[in-house]
Amino acid sequence: LTKAMQKTSDGLQIVADLYDDHAWHTQLATHDAFKSVAHPYQLYEVSWIVQSPELCQSTVSRYKDALRLGKSNDEMAARCKTVLNITMAEMDTYHDQKVKNFSTITREYLDGEIHFYKQVLHKLKAARRTFNALRTCLHMQLFCLGHSFD
Repeated sequence: LTKAMQKTSDGLQIVADLYDDHAWHTQLATHDAFKSVAHPYQLYEVSWIVQSPELCQSTVSRYKDALRLGKSNDEMAARCKTVLNITMAEMDTYHDQKVKNFSTITREYLDGEIHFYKQVLHKLKAARRTFNALRTCLHMQLFCLGHSFD
């Protein structure tokens, strides 16, 4: 029983070490990956993502000013639409890429979690086998002594 308890204790310590390593390395890396995808503007200072609202507002403001001054024409309206359409296309591309990045990180995270918990399960089953072997050994000893074990 003492050896079985020691092996179980060793197994549980390995499981605890797995959890500790998992928290400090895997979970932290996943957190950082999600953070970098959630806030990409932090990766670069001057970005079209940051400038897009100002660009759209400036375009619309200039168009309204031209209308007010009577200087608006079809060519100017077409240019404004082009700027706004390009901005929208860029935002759509940005959104699609963000969805793809989140999906990839989430799938990789879940695959890693499955692998991690399989390792934990393997260690716990090994600890359980120690007690199964102990029970079998006790049955054999009692059988040899002529006692039943129930």
